[in-house]
Amino acid sequence: MRVEPVDDDAAFWDDRSGVLECLRETPPRIPAWYGYDAVGSELWEELSRLPSYYPTRAEFALLERHAGEIADRIGPRVAELGSGSAKKTRLLLSACQRRRRTMYLPIDVSREMLERSATVLPAELDGLEVHGLWGRYEAGLEYL
Repeated sequence: MRVEPVDDDAAFWDDRSGVLECLRETPPRIPAWYGYDAVGSELWEELSRLPSYYPTRAEFALLERHAGEIADRIGPRVAELGSGSAKKTRLLLSACQRRRRTMYLPIDVSREMLERSATVLPAELDGLEVHGLWGRYEAGLEYL
């Protein structure tokens, strides 16, 4: 169980000029990944549990129905972009673990969520190895 920073671009972590540039756009905006610190990630989790937010229920239903079939077709390493709490992914990881020893590589900008997953998932899924990749998707994919 470990969480490793894969994005060593200091400008990424303190990108004032990038934020100012985005705020000058029409309409003004803030890059989405800024919303996924510890507080933003928890807010997203709450939003995804609202009855009006149907994608979460649809994704759970698909994984409940097809996790075994997916697990049969993939290898022993499962990477996920924007893993968050990995609640839905548990279904797939559980199916994978029943077939073979599995390594889970969650990629996320929220170190807190990665650390939580790296602690909780191996306790829930005996033998699961978790290697969290902390940074932007591009850096995580380069690492893989």
